[in-house]
Amino acid sequence: AKVDSNIRRQGEEIEAGEAVLTVGKRINPADISLLASLGISQVSVFAPLIVGLLATGDELVAVGDALTSLAQIYNSNTPTLKTLLADLPITIRDYGIIPDDLDKTTAAINEAVQDCDVLISTAGVSVGDYDFLTTVIEQLGQINHYK
Repeated sequence: AKVDSNIRRQGEEIEAGEAVLTVGKRINPADISLLASLGISQVSVFAPLIVGLLATGDELVAVGDALTSLAQIYNSNTPTLKTLLADLPITIRDYGIIPDDLDKTTAAINEAVQDCDVLISTAGVSVGDYDFLTTVIEQLGQINHYK
């Protein structure tokens, strides 16, 4: 065997000025190992988006609870959205089911707007007398996508 044939020289695997991680990459354990091997103890990162989920409507019942009226249905949208969003680098806040009440809808939306970067609402967007979501949102700002 040739002398020094199994020895890596310092800096051999990465050239000076070469990017080892790119902006927008989700850092994983292998990346931490790479950074540590380069003597890098800190990097600038972006905080994950906070996504709020809320469902509105007196007809909705949380999965696992009993339906007590023929006018009720299970809230299937929130569990579905949680599953769809689960693999993204985000923080999910579930605001539950908001009843058809203007004050409670206003309070929930105000809280969510303060806490979240994105808010996804399901149900309660028809033109019924007790669907207050669009009313509250129009009071706070503007609706960019409807139904």
